[in-house]
Amino acid sequence: MFLLIQFFTKIPINKSLACEKSDFRKSLWFLPVLGGLIGAVQGLVFYLSSMVFPISIAIIFAMITEYIVTGGFHMDGYADASDGFFSGRRGEDAYKIMKDGVIGPFGALSLIILLLLQFEGLKIIAFPLVFVLLGIVSKTVILMLAYRSKAYGGGLGGTITNNVSPVTLLFSLLIMNGMFIYVMGVYKGFVCFAMLSIFIWLFRKFSYRIIGGISGDQYGFVHEISKIIIILIMGYAKIA
Repeated sequence: MFLLIQFFTKIPINKSLACEKSDFRKSLWFLPVLGGLIGAVQGLVFYLSSMVFPISIAIIFAMITEYIVTGGFHMDGYADASDGFFSGRRGEDAYKIMKDGVIGPFGALSLIILLLLQFEGLKIIAFPLVFVLLGIVSKTVILMLAYRSKAYGGGLGGTITNNVSPVTLLFSLLIMNGMFIYVMGVYKGFVCFAMLSIFIWLFRKFSYRIIGGISGDQYGFVHEISKIIIILIMGYAKIA
């Protein structure tokens, strides 16, 4: 678990840790738990802030908290993947755009749209437990995408891809769906799980067509889009 904290957050771990694929495989069960813990910190910040400031300000503080804890590297992957996907290129050309390190126009526009959707959606549904749910969901979809997928490129993405055991995936799905049922009930929880499953299936096929596999940036993409999917479903359910 310290290995995942070291790679997925900015929390300093002053300890030398083994970083082989087998080590990642053993620790990946902790990923949705880590997401829930980060979400719990966000929820606490939201709760305390909402006692002093308007809800919109409390939401911004909660969103900033995630970026401080994680360093915002999922957002960076989301923007890079957007640049590559919408560039009109394929294969190695699209992959090079993702790994360029400079956010292009598609990435910048995608980030703006993402943040607006997240902020406006949370204004409708925000309560502390939502952040825990979103934290668990966003980390679980990474494992859903990685399970039996084909890696493209190296780095952290190449280490995780096709390195998720069935037990780890099952454990993560149980946690996520348990939270869905607790927060929204069985029917709405099933709808959320079904929509995420369809999204991951379609996204995997789309990624294979564009670059022929899954790279680290694509995990950032599904990490962020999965939160939007849940926020939109919960928002619609509340106002319908």
